[in-house]
Amino acid sequence: MNEEMRKEFEEWYEQEGKTKPFTTVSIKEKMFESWKASLEAMKPIKLPKLMKNTQEQSCYYYNDAIEECKEAIQQSGYKVAE
Repeated sequence: MNEEMRKEFEEWYEQEGKTKPFTTVSIKEKMFESWKASLEAMKPIKLPKLMKNTQEQSCYYYNDAIEECKEAIQQSGYKVAE
């Protein structure tokens, strides 16, 4: 995590604490909200471009592998750049 990301988190955390004061009961909920916010703030993952010459067998396997990676990333809750 770089310093800019840490600063953004601390600013978000401070703002959340002002609008909804933290209690021992709400700590777990706040941690979950923090986790969700961090996922939303992530930039989409950029995958390599698909090969256009789909007549070659190697292109087919390459494109298939990229598509499988895309599905796995999305199933993990992350975004993929289009």
